[in-house]
Amino acid sequence: KEKRMALFGEYVKRVATVLENYLNGFYRFEEPSIESLYEGFAAHTLAGKKRKEETNRTHLKYMLKSHKGDYIRFNCFTLPGRPGKTYYPGLAFIMLRIALGDQNKGEDLKEKLKEIASNTDGNIYLSAGIKRIIERAIEINSRIFSEGFPDECGTIESFYNLLEKSEGFMGLFERLR
Repeated sequence: KEKRMALFGEYVKRVATVLENYLNGFYRFEEPSIESLYEGFAAHTLAGKKRKEETNRTHLKYMLKSHKGDYIRFNCFTLPGRPGKTYYPGLAFIMLRIALGDQNKGEDLKEKLKEIASNTDGNIYLSAGIKRIIERAIEINSRIFSEGFPDECGTIESFYNLLEKSEGFMGLFERLR
């Protein structure tokens, strides 16, 4: 019983870190809202008609329910809860937000991303600056999500390719210009 309580405490601590970092990862001109968090972590397939068929105790253990009744999943970083490949660009953007909100390195990363965006022609390239930002994002997220960290986000190139496909990231990059 003590071991389960310790694991639950660790889970709660990780969720708190994710929530805090994610919401702190917004720029001043953006309006972070609880809805943006719910959209980022929404478990559409788990909240649908097939919910009982597709969920198990592991899935439910890593989920919260929003004030609107939507399920929010934090198990997307665990092996049993990994989303489909089509969700990975959004997941990469969530991971970038979490890194941008890190209490130790977040503000510096935000400034670097803003500087890179303002000095481009509107296109994003895998420059040395972008590589450093992604490297920090991988480092921060792999520390939080030690188990189940998506292999597809584990290298700078793969993380970058996913960010390029993320509408949220491309929209943010454009606004930073």
